[in-house]
Amino acid sequence: MTPDRCHWLKDEDGEEILIPMCCGGAVYGSYACTCTVPESRIEAAERGRAEAERQVQRLCEARDRRLDEQKASWNMQRRLRRRIAELETMLAEQSS
Repeated sequence: MTPDRCHWLKDEDGEEILIPMCCGGAVYGSYACTCTVPESRIEAAERGRAEAERQVQRLCEARDRRLDEQKASWNMQRRLRRRIAELETMLAEQSS
């Protein structure tokens, strides 16, 4: 039976190879296939990995923002404690 649409075959190394049967698949690969051939496991895994990397990047950026906010909060609290101590000292000196 001769296939009438693009399909995947495994070579001797176990790599998946697209056998194009349409112009889109032959020229541009599986992304442009007009036969709507499902993507290979490798392509699906690469797409999943790329999405996971984007998610990790978003999480790292969110972590960095939270660390910056925390650092700013700690600095403000330190300045406020220092100012409170100065005011308490001034008040104690005026009371004496």
